[in-house]
Amino acid sequence: MKALTTHAHASDGIAATDAEGNHGGGADPALHWYFHPITNSRAHMEAVEQIVYAILSGAYSVGERLPGIEQLAQAMNVSKPVIGEALKVLTRSKTLRVQRGSSGGLFVLTDRIKESLVALSGQMNRLSLSEIVEARQPIELQLALLAGERATPADFAAMQACVDNLRKHSDGDLMLRMRFDHLFHYSVGRAARSRALAYYQYQILEQLFALLQDYFLYREDPNLVVELHERTLAAIRSREPATIRRAIAEHMQPLEEAVAAMSAPLPQTAPA
Repeated sequence: MKALTTHAHASDGIAATDAEGNHGGGADPALHWYFHPITNSRAHMEAVEQIVYAILSGAYSVGERLPGIEQLAQAMNVSKPVIGEALKVLTRSKTLRVQRGSSGGLFVLTDRIKESLVALSGQMNRLSLSEIVEARQPIELQLALLAGERATPADFAAMQACVDNLRKHSDGDLMLRMRFDHLFHYSVGRAARSRALAYYQYQILEQLFALLQDYFLYREDPNLVVELHERTLAAIRSREPATIRRAIAEHMQPLEEAVAAMSAPLPQTAPA
């Protein structure tokens, strides 16, 4: 079965803004996302991964203008040709579009990202499913605890919008459900103000989706998913560490149990 990619639309209420509240357009869009320096030999593909992450996590929404090539190159500490190669990949995949003229620039065309552009991390691809699931809970827990300390009213509004959209699409489009499921977690990551943990969270979530398509298609209970997200948001709003710990443990439990069952050895049959 072909892998599904998660997606959402700006019209569903999740839109990123810069520090002045501006969206796409304008002469000089704010660099309101952290693009870290790149050092590996396939630099343009790491640039692709970073831009995809920025789009999927809601930092740049559909129709919004990205920073220019020079600004991206400086932010990632690579040459402009490296960014140019990355943008070729993203325009060929119809993720970005180039608009010419005085009001032109690079614009997000879609957040329905192709699977080939998601979960590109070579290190993550070397890990087993059980290792990835084992790493998820401490990362999600720490992000939730930090969000409980650091989240602003705007952060809580973004999380609530994700839950509302998740409920709206719980019985409909599976890809939209998955998109808002992930976007809720990315909103928690942004509220935590921890770039490193949020980046690992992104890699884990996208890798899990690539590895567990059948689970998300056929075994996951959409109504339970909505309920778990509501409980998690309520726990983070409480700002009480013990409440947050319980909520995250409950949130992770269904997937952890499913993966444990998949990994369990088959029963031995007695010889005839």
